[in-house]
Amino acid sequence: MIFSNNGTLAGHVTVEDHVILGGLTAAHQFCRLGRHAMTGGCPKIVQDVPPFMLADGNPARIRDIDKVGMERHGFVTQSARGIIK
Repeated sequence: MIFSNNGTLAGHVTVEDHVILGGLTAAHQFCRLGRHAMTGGCPKIVQDVPPFMLADGNPARIRDIDKVGMERHGFVTQSARGIIK
């Protein structure tokens, strides 16, 4: 997990493997941050963030698939690179 500056997690937040939290992330209690999820700067997480997704905003919404993170961890094959843009 990469935890940027001033991030806060309320009680009982589940953080799975390889999550990246942007600066000033605030996660509400009982939320789940799925594996390889990423948050932007200053998001207010009030519901679960599914695996491999980017979340941002106040309150946070799913913005896109974390394509760069998936490629860096070897989840995207050469043939699929043309499909995921």
